[in-house]
Amino acid sequence: MWMESCRTEQPGIVISLSKWSRIGITCSLQPGNSTTHLSKTTPGSRARGGNKMKQICLSSLLAIGLTLLLGFFVLSGPTAARLVPQIALGPTGQQPYPGPAPHPIPGKIEAEDYDEGGEGVAYHDTTAGNSGGQYRSDDVDIEETTDTGGGYDVGWIEEGEWLQYTVYVTETAYYDVQVRVASWAEKTVVETLPVIGTVTRTVPLTKTFHIEFDSADVTGPMTFIATGGWQNWTSVFARRVWLEAGQHTMRLRMDSGNFNVNWISFIKSLRADWSDEEKIDWLIGQMTVTEKIDQLHGVGWMDTADNTRLGIPGFKMADGPHGVRDGKATAFPVGIAVAATWDPELAERLGIALGEEFRGKGRNQALAPCLDITRDPRNGRSPESLGEEPYLDGEIGAALIRGIQSTQAIATAKHFAATNHQTDRTCECANRWIDARTWRELYGLPFRMAVQQGGVWSVMNAYHWINERPCSANYELLTRILRDEWDYKYYVVSDWGSIYTSAEEAINAGCDLEMPHTPGKYPSELPGAIISGTVSMEALDEAVRRVLRTKFAAGLMDEYPVGNPDDVCSQEHRALALEVAQKSIVLLKNEDNILPLDKTSPITIALIGPSADAARLDGTGSSVVDPCYAYTPKQGIENRTAGFPVNIIYARGCDINSNDTSGFPAAIAAAEQADVVVFVGGLDNTQEGEGLDRASGSVQLPGKQQELINALAAVNPNLIVVLESGGIVALEQSIKNIKGLIYAFYPGMEGGNAIADVLFGKVNPGGKLPVTMPCNDDQLPDWSDLNFANDVVDGFGYRRFDSLGLTPQYAFGYGLSYTNFNYGDLTVTPTLAPGGTPILVSVDVTNTGELTGDEVVQLYLSVDFTDPNAEAFVPMPVKQLRGFKRITLEPRQTKTVTFTLGLEELAFWSVPDDSFRIEAGIYTVRVGGSSDSLPLSKTFWLTSSVLYNSATGETSPTLRPVLGNTALNHPMTCSSIENPEYVCRNAVDGDLSTRWSSQFSDPQWIYVDLGARRKIERVILHWENAYGKEYEIQVSDDARACPASDRAETCRGLDTAETWTSVYSTTTGVGEVDNLEVSVWGRLVRMYGIKRGTGWGYSLREFEIYAWPRLVYLPVVLRQSP
Repeated sequence: MWMESCRTEQPGIVISLSKWSRIGITCSLQPGNSTTHLSKTTPGSRARGGNKMKQICLSSLLAIGLTLLLGFFVLSGPTAARLVPQIALGPTGQQPYPGPAPHPIPGKIEAEDYDEGGEGVAYHDTTAGNSGGQYRSDDVDIEETTDTGGGYDVGWIEEGEWLQYTVYVTETAYYDVQVRVASWAEKTVVETLPVIGTVTRTVPLTKTFHIEFDSADVTGPMTFIATGGWQNWTSVFARRVWLEAGQHTMRLRMDSGNFNVNWISFIKSLRADWSDEEKIDWLIGQMTVTEKIDQLHGVGWMDTADNTRLGIPGFKMADGPHGVRDGKATAFPVGIAVAATWDPELAERLGIALGEEFRGKGRNQALAPCLDITRDPRNGRSPESLGEEPYLDGEIGAALIRGIQSTQAIATAKHFAATNHQTDRTCECANRWIDARTWRELYGLPFRMAVQQGGVWSVMNAYHWINERPCSANYELLTRILRDEWDYKYYVVSDWGSIYTSAEEAINAGCDLEMPHTPGKYPSELPGAIISGTVSMEALDEAVRRVLRTKFAAGLMDEYPVGNPDDVCSQEHRALALEVAQKSIVLLKNEDNILPLDKTSPITIALIGPSADAARLDGTGSSVVDPCYAYTPKQGIENRTAGFPVNIIYARGCDINSNDTSGFPAAIAAAEQADVVVFVGGLDNTQEGEGLDRASGSVQLPGKQQELINALAAVNPNLIVVLESGGIVALEQSIKNIKGLIYAFYPGMEGGNAIADVLFGKVNPGGKLPVTMPCNDDQLPDWSDLNFANDVVDGFGYRRFDSLGLTPQYAFGYGLSYTNFNYGDLTVTPTLAPGGTPILVSVDVTNTGELTGDEVVQLYLSVDFTDPNAEAFVPMPVKQLRGFKRITLEPRQTKTVTFTLGLEELAFWSVPDDSFRIEAGIYTVRVGGSSDSLPLSKTFWLTSSVLYNSATGETSPTLRPVLGNTALNHPMTCSSIENPEYVCRNAVDGDLSTRWSSQFSDPQWIYVDLGARRKIERVILHWENAYGKEYEIQVSDDARACPASDRAETCRGLDTAETWTSVYSTTTGVGEVDNLEVSVWGRLVRMYGIKRGTGWGYSLREFEIYAWPRLVYLPVVLRQSP
């Protein structure tokens, strides 16, 4: 007896009779929830009767046994089983294989199990013999697959061939069809480019087939992009295919050649009237634990698994932020260059092109964009970042995301969050300290904008530690902020190999999917964690739900359209790469109007520098793109000056970063002969990139480049410098000798042409610096300082320069043009309004020059709060970017630019309110073309304060003032200390890097004396790894009990329940940060630990208490007058 797994929904027995050469009986036994399929045949038997099919259905089977006699055939079964025999008889010459029953639908049909009957009956194969030499001996080409459990596949397919299968559809319904295929078919594209010459690349071909039932096409074209290998398998889906119950002849017809087929699967489609959430509920309900876990980890370096039984495709990912890292592709300018365009509309168009190229490579998820903030340009991943300002970063990032996802490719916002150093990035020794406000307003802002404005479908955690928790297992980061506050609904993917904790810690913190599959903590550890209960089934289901929700949002669970391989390096994308490069170039210096150069008059150019004849596309690491071609600056200049009287003398001169000066003489000689010198230098992939912070350790242009620049200027003062890098470089030793200075960052594969276009005036530069260019290292934060707390005020970039009164080489937002702009008629409406009122700002900008040009109009906001306590408790930056717009103006043209200052632009994060807040005060609007050139300003007054929920957009008025941390530096008393390093007062010193730690026993306690009875609104506990699982927050007015000390071993006056009142308790603490709203009066506030969450003691980094000031507080409206 032959057995295989199957399902049937009809009780009883179905016997089907027809005119056959063989008789087969199939029976479905369903004891309990299990299902067994049985089949037996009697070779050579023939059924009596005509051609008309006859069916006998016994609706219920309650007898102890069943005896059915057909010929000499007997079946019997237990009373607990439901038995459905199906007798299937085939026409002469064509038989199901391996038979005798037809292939059941729903079910999987192996491609090699086509019917018996030979050429023209069961198959059509255009070549003689079995080229694979496996499984069967007819002319169909069958080989063994190389993947474990793959079985066999049909290969060497030619267009027009077909395979035929006898199938039996158990129920009339809609079905989803999945076919597993592979192909290495590709075409070679050869083209000749100006100056560069011949370039060659390969492009995968698209392959198509369809499925017919009884000669009718039921699927339409099923198309896929060749997978780059004959055993690199992918799945093609046809959704909601209508099939009638009964027996059919199914034909797999090949509309293309050169691909392999492994199997064809049919499942019933999900109900069309269900919502996506109802479909997700059903799918999760059908999954085994193993199937759930399979949704949460990789099966290769860039893929996750399909679930064939339920028709769920996997993710197919690829790097990177400025182009697909998967063979030849368009290498667009890097992220920092895109930020230099200050053009979200252009960024969205770029996102569309990126999405099309990912789709054209057969990928459905882009590991982009990178939303890292450039805290320090010496960070190796500065090329991928979007600058130093989170508002600019977020606007550009959200635009990229909208563009990518408009193509149904999944965008991935990375690296969440606060990526800076590459050195020791996977080591706890490089932990960053970040406070709640800095999280929300600075490092988290681009990601919140990605979620709430970009609608991003995936977020990737960073490699490093924050507040002594790895980002991949940081509950505060991945759950409380990302999901609870921002209402993010989709999934979090780990950066590759970034899960350093147990799988239990990571998934419970909110990291849904582990990449890649090796070493694979999720597949190896989650089964045991589910059994032990350390990961609940609810937590597992929620992770799966978020993965499935992403797949539904992207359309993977629907008719997902195939990408177009010809989109990769298309003419349209090349033109866009050139446009982005042109618009990203920043003109920083133009003494004596040395630029633009005139190529129509005879001119000799000494082209010098380590990057003059090299295409610098990126630093090193996962973002690197293999370009279809790339123009160096030298090739670009030659290309753009062809046919003009331009003579180029080239000399390399020096390396990027070495002490070799042997090239100086040739470079100086060239400069002496030239009318103008163009030096092209900067950094390259030996100096910065993923895993590689600035090799020189300094922000200065490295090696002998500045020395050579000075030597060239000494013999030819007409010196233009072009710099290419990711992290900006300083020119402290050479800037005074440079007449023209252009910053191009890493401008992509069309960068050489773009640089030439700016040099010769074909393009009027309009880019602006997305970072501050410092004079030297002393103006940057200490490289070893990883305490990012309060960075929002003065930590880095223009905020730091403003706060400390520093003068940069070139300010954030700075950039010149070949024309001039004038600002006028600034209006602000209204000038007096309650909090939460949108403020409209408009300004006129006029092009006063003779050339058409682009200007980036920038709006910065400052505030003086009405409440003096708010000024003290919530220090604000001197100014913050809160609006920008890139415009194009013809000569003498004027445009009015309008901004709206809404809730997003006016809010700050209020820790005591645990909410964004718009505070009453006088706000100053400053407008201009650079952060250090803001000629126009006006003020408006907000008369009241409101709280703002960014996830819902709702506001609520508040009369509560901004509260400060009343516990800060107040007297502390504790039950014990672990050792003299971890004393009580550390918990109120305002420094997250210090802590109080108790002895390793229960109970333990620590309390703070506020000095007077206060109205307490919020208590925040910042736990170290040793936390309280069961504890209480207690208050008391009894100030006599204990003296303030670092350790009070003899103090017992406050250890009794009569003295303290419990205002909060928990038995399920999980550590990290407990943010508790209490609203109670008291002078003493105590954390009373009942049960530790670890084998250590209780350890608090900070014990924050937010209470009203002692004086009577009047509402804002009663304290203000115009």
